[in-house]
Amino acid sequence: MKDRLAAYYHGDDEQCLQQAVWIAEQNEFDLESVKECSIKEDSVKKFEIFLDAITKK
Repeated sequence: MKDRLAAYYHGDDEQCLQQAVWIAEQNEFDLESVKECSIKEDSVKKFEIFLDAITKK
């Protein structure tokens, strides 16, 4: 999932965001770890979009 988010963060690839959301919905994952990686990648706003997408369902 982190690779899909990285592609979304750096390439603005909406399909990668959708894939990351799907993976997150189907699997357990460490949200805090994803958040920390997102902060390191300077992609907090895009992480928040991801977070909104997974919590709205």
